Amino acid sequence: MTPDMIVEAQELLRVMGIPVIEAPEEGEAQGSVMVSRGQLFGVVSQDFDCLLFGATHLFRNIGITGKRKVAGKNFYIEVKPQHLELESILKQLGVSREKLIWLGILVGTDFNEKFPRIGPKTALKLVKEYNSFEEIISATKFEPEFDYKEIVNLFMNPVSVEVNPKELDAKDPMREKVLEFLVEKHDFSKERVESTLNAFIKKKEEIEKQRSLSQWF
Repeated sequence: MTPDMIVEAQELLRVMGIPVIEAPEEGEAQGSVMVSRGQLFGVVSQDFDCLLFGATHLFRNIGITGKRKVAGKNFYIEVKPQHLELESILKQLGVSREKLIWLGILVGTDFNEKFPRIGPKTALKLVKEYNSFEEIISATKFEPEFDYKEIVNLFMNPVSVEVNPKELDAKDPMREKVLEFLVEKHDFSKERVESTLNAFIKKKEEIEKQRSLSQWF
């Protein structure tokens, strides 16, 4: 994505009344920290690294449904929305979050190449068997070129910005601004934009009404 595309995406979100927070580095890191602070419920991303960053809830395949061809294979799998809960995953695997990070390093993250000849099952066995990553390096007889301590620290202490809760308040869409941005500036169909915008506003009002009613119970 180009810088102009990012700026325009942010502009569209703002005129739609949707809050925008700029991450200093990784977007997944910023979102995950906000989840761990209780400012958000979960992160929507395809990236499993969100769990390593400490996101308690990760939602995948939200905008990707239907069938997808498996890489290198001649068959398709059905893709459905997926909700991953960090606490449940740690309990199921029998590891701490730090050891989950070790596992991620062994099979490869966005910040390092995977260890050769190490798959998920072997990686899980190694992190459960040893209590330091140095022991794992010794056991695999592979000396990585990257500094694993930096990667562990990157996940355990993600770079993020402090966010004022008021910055997360959704606002009403600015109808005329949305139409100006999409129809006049980018030649979208006015009828289609108005139809989608009306449906968005209606759904937003329904959700707000449900929240107001829930306060009585």
